[in-house]
Amino acid sequence: MRSLRYVQCTALCALFLGPAAGQAREDADRVTEPTPVAVAIEQIAEVTPHRFDGDVRTLTAAVWKPGDPIREIPRRFYPKPGMVGGPDPLDIDPLVQQQQEPSLSGQLEGLGETFTTPNRNFDGIGFTGVTPPDPTGAVGPNHYIQAANASGGALVRIYDKALPTPTQLAQFSMDSLGTAQCGVGLGDPIVLYDRHADRFMLSEFSASGNNLCMYVSQTADPVSGGWYAYRFTTPSFPDYPKYGTWPTDASGGDGSYIVTANDGGPGIYAMDRGAMLAGNAASFIRVTIPGLSGFGFEAPTPADLDGSLIPPSGAPAIIMRHRDTEAHSGVGAPEDLLEMWTFDVDWTNTANSAFTQQPSIDVAEFDSSLCGLTSFSCFPQPGTSVQLDPLREVIMNRLQYIRHFDGTETLVGSFVVDIDGANTGGVRWFELRGGTPGWSLYQEGTYSIDSDNRFMSSPAMDQSMNIALAYNVSSAATFPSLRYTGREASDPLGTMTQPESTIFAGTASNSSNRYGDYNHMSLDPEDDCTFWFTGETNASSLWKTQIASFGFEGCGCETVPAAPLLAAANNGDNRVDLDWNDSDLASVVSYRVLRSRTPGGPYEQIAEVTDTSPGVAGGLGYTFSDFDVSGGIDYYYAVRSSDGAACNSPDSNEVLVTPTGVCTLAPVFGGVTVVNAPEFGICTLQVSWVAGSAECGGPVSYNVYRSTSPGFVAGPGNLVAGGVTDTTFSDLSQLVDGTFYYYQVRAVDLANGVEDDNSVERFNEPRGVGGGSCVSGSPCDENPFVDVNPDGPLTVCQGNVPVLTADLAGGTGPFTYQWTRDGAIIAGATLPTYQPADLGLHAYNVRVSSESCPDEVFDGLDTVIDTVNRPTFLGLTSATNSSSASSCSIDLQWNPANNVCPGPVTYNVYRDTSGPPAITLENLIAGGLTGTDYTDTAGLIDSQPYFYSAKAVDNTTLQADDNLVVLSETPGDPSGGMQDAYFEDFTDVLVINDWAITTGPGAHNCGAWAIQNDSSWIPLLSSGNYLIADNRRASAGGTDSDCLNLPSTSTTATSPAIDLVIQGLQGVTLEVNVRFEYEPGDFTGDEVGAIDVWNGVQWINLWTSATASLNQQLSFDVTAYANSAFMVRFDYQGAIADKYFSVDNVRVVTDVAAACMTEAAGPPSVPRGSLDTTRNGAGIDLTWNAATCTATDYNLLYGDLSNVSTHALQGSVCALGNGGSFTWASPPSGDLFFVVVSTDGAGAEGSWGLTRTLAERNGTTPSNECGVTLKNATNYCE
Repeated sequence: MRSLRYVQCTALCALFLGPAAGQAREDADRVTEPTPVAVAIEQIAEVTPHRFDGDVRTLTAAVWKPGDPIREIPRRFYPKPGMVGGPDPLDIDPLVQQQQEPSLSGQLEGLGETFTTPNRNFDGIGFTGVTPPDPTGAVGPNHYIQAANASGGALVRIYDKALPTPTQLAQFSMDSLGTAQCGVGLGDPIVLYDRHADRFMLSEFSASGNNLCMYVSQTADPVSGGWYAYRFTTPSFPDYPKYGTWPTDASGGDGSYIVTANDGGPGIYAMDRGAMLAGNAASFIRVTIPGLSGFGFEAPTPADLDGSLIPPSGAPAIIMRHRDTEAHSGVGAPEDLLEMWTFDVDWTNTANSAFTQQPSIDVAEFDSSLCGLTSFSCFPQPGTSVQLDPLREVIMNRLQYIRHFDGTETLVGSFVVDIDGANTGGVRWFELRGGTPGWSLYQEGTYSIDSDNRFMSSPAMDQSMNIALAYNVSSAATFPSLRYTGREASDPLGTMTQPESTIFAGTASNSSNRYGDYNHMSLDPEDDCTFWFTGETNASSLWKTQIASFGFEGCGCETVPAAPLLAAANNGDNRVDLDWNDSDLASVVSYRVLRSRTPGGPYEQIAEVTDTSPGVAGGLGYTFSDFDVSGGIDYYYAVRSSDGAACNSPDSNEVLVTPTGVCTLAPVFGGVTVVNAPEFGICTLQVSWVAGSAECGGPVSYNVYRSTSPGFVAGPGNLVAGGVTDTTFSDLSQLVDGTFYYYQVRAVDLANGVEDDNSVERFNEPRGVGGGSCVSGSPCDENPFVDVNPDGPLTVCQGNVPVLTADLAGGTGPFTYQWTRDGAIIAGATLPTYQPADLGLHAYNVRVSSESCPDEVFDGLDTVIDTVNRPTFLGLTSATNSSSASSCSIDLQWNPANNVCPGPVTYNVYRDTSGPPAITLENLIAGGLTGTDYTDTAGLIDSQPYFYSAKAVDNTTLQADDNLVVLSETPGDPSGGMQDAYFEDFTDVLVINDWAITTGPGAHNCGAWAIQNDSSWIPLLSSGNYLIADNRRASAGGTDSDCLNLPSTSTTATSPAIDLVIQGLQGVTLEVNVRFEYEPGDFTGDEVGAIDVWNGVQWINLWTSATASLNQQLSFDVTAYANSAFMVRFDYQGAIADKYFSVDNVRVVTDVAAACMTEAAGPPSVPRGSLDTTRNGAGIDLTWNAATCTATDYNLLYGDLSNVSTHALQGSVCALGNGGSFTWASPPSGDLFFVVVSTDGAGAEGSWGLTRTLAERNGTTPSNECGVTLKNATNYCE
């Protein structure tokens, strides 16, 4: 059961409807003090959970395989009325320059156990057949759980936390935990770790129904400890749900799970966390906030808790969003804002819950318009026109809340912005400090350091107030990748000072524009220092996910050692000698030796030297010799002291050393990037890589290795090509169809012969044309490589087919040639060139063989040519009744045809009363049209169905397309038929003000007609609100003083006046759902219900209640009572008993006869080819077929033959009669053209005849001869 409640406010409250008219724009955009918001909320009956008491390792998950279908999860778009036309874009984001200051380049963190090298970095869930993946993950004390969209709902993986690569413990479909509609999930998963309950929470929405499916682990063990499964049904589809854990509430309880969603607008939910943790029945409530004009998709973001401390007792949950005021309020709006609401939920009495808008927080200007405010395509990728969704509408997952040990409360969040007005994406991040209600901006920045787009961000803060920020990167030169950066608490405000580090460097573009739609950073509760991140990236055109963890070395450190003092020397070839002083802290146990090839880092740790005097400060110094160096190369060194835990000194002074000796370095090279299957006839794989660079000055070549086993070791036994100087290699050496091949590529510096040792591996399977089978390439070296030019596919017009040429490379001639069509030999085609002449779609190739080889070779890719002589046309797209009372008409529309022939293209339209219409002159209603629409009016009859086809004609080849599309429509006046003249279902409670309500005798506080929604007394076939005269009262011994001891109540409810004076009115019906409760003898007197209507003079009774209860829909014919002020009255008399009379769905239905008027068709044309002429002296005898199609009369039109192309008339002979013959006694001298044209005798003439493409000669222009003023060329006669 649903009941409508209101959130309680502690100050003056008004229904939040936005600013009143006339307020300044600043008031509309900015809230300056806490504002309680009175909003109607739905409290839905408690949801009883299903228990899963098993081990998730027994559950299964469907695995996507290549060839399975790929599904896209739709992103719902809700257009808003009054969308702002367009924001005033910023030229440059005001915070970008601060981030790009050169001084930041020197603030770099060392590596090893440090921030810029993840201590875990491993593959997460791979492609599942669904886009986008929506990756999410959360870390607990012993487990990491990741989830992503999959073909059967969300896929879940549980890992341990082992270093460097965790072990997968379980994988299952999330919906295998659910029942009913949650037994079939749809995705948008979220994983949270509820730290202060030591539980995990999983969620997705269901494939049917509007359900949030939430799963709470019964124990701290998500593998074998069991789960509670809840299904919360929402009013509309809860798209893009985001979750926050908030473990405190107004009544001192266990708080809420806060959920925000895009459910037709910004919806906010609170779920009873305490009940869900206990596995008890749990309820939830919902509130909404006003939408932002301009965005078609939007959802606020809830704060989610990290850290060991809970919020202050009773602190309300926090919800935020960003507001680009120019985008949502128009050009010239004030500063941009962060908006905040707090939700103080009282689960003891939800009516006491408070939803409050907090003061808006001014931030630096930002631009949300990334390729507009609604486009799903914006950020480019290499080598494709597919652009990625920026998702500019939300504060990204997560908005993190931490309460620190010193009492500081922080909120950290981020969202994407346009940094330059040219749709370049950067990440706006912010940190708020304070606490409700005193939140304020502590710092903000925009992270963008080059022309790459950065988006889909996720930030978090550790216990030492250091911030990490991870995100996606993409551009026309950069494949979609995952990177991260960060800042320490002591760094300059508003900047990310850590170098940008790579989690995964993408090697391919994504095949779909849908990306993300979010990533997820979480904080490890084991130390409150380690960040865990998961996000989407690409190793192929199909996405993958990656999981990484990293952290700041100094997190949790209280006493930082001083930086050592370093010195260096070069005491021989290919060596460097370092020495430094002992630390002044007895706690130091080791020294980390760091080396870099660039000044200032980034460094790699090359050694760790043990402190030989532990517990003693200021002892003897230390030395280290580095023999792994190359002559002539600059090396930069630093040393850092460490206590073996969180405390590490800053870097020592940096020293530069250039060793003597030989250069022994391999090239800098990233390995193979992609292996493509080009789908040639010969089994071929194309291996590609990015060029390497030599360290020792020589040119670089590449060795390509191949195996049929993954993880192979590159060596001479699997070398397929050496000394390659290009960055691609086409391998067609005896590859076998249906076999996967694995490749590694290594670079060689030709100056020293050193090969790099990367083991990057990519694989693919050779495929034939269209994904079919392929044949293995020839092993015969004498045969050439064959390339047929031009390459296909080609679409050409007949007579304009190009000559095909077999271009050969390599091999030893002479060669023989044999051309093929669709795999079959073309007789006589044995030259190096061939010109096809076949109409239709065909694949051409040539077989070439050296005289010394027993086999043939051919182009791996057929040249496919589609030779056409007609346009490509998809036919009619719509046929719409556009009739009015004065004219029957049907509007026809189509899209332009595609044509490769010279053209031009015109369109012919055919009509018949049965379908499909035959393509004949008899059915032709318009020819030679050049536009893409036509309105048919000629001879249409009201209520008669008509069937239409359209053909596109090439005016050069005179060929029409072959589409078979037939559309049907029936003309008729749209004002006719059965229509509601009045309908009221009482959904709007204010409609009661439109009804006249009376009561009597005397003053009464109960019994009068009113609107309510209690389902106990609702009429049959109704739902929601209804109208009721409710005279239920306490029993004789009761205390309800409002109703006891009162005289009998009479009450009436009278509708507004309804005008039923309608032309063509044939009938009026009144329908109403009625529930009347009767019980005689309960008290003195019996209650009576009645339904009356006003006929303009008096009330007419239609129904009076019998001495029995009634619950049904009633229907009455009220045609006889129709008038300009028709009204309906419900009357309840003598209502003293404990009963009621309720009504709903009051409907007045009219039946109106209204027909459109038929426009006369034109006179039929003279049948084509029937006009004959014979010389008769100086005159001409004319005969034509006037019998097949008869006309009232005929006129003869003539002109100068030299102007025949324009049919320039010179004169006419009128009224030839309708017998089909005429002698033209005195034609003008000279060369003439003439035509016999039908006429209706009333000023309209028919067709002058059709061209070869069935276009009307001289168009629709009338001759204006013989009194003609109208040409109606729609009635063609065969």
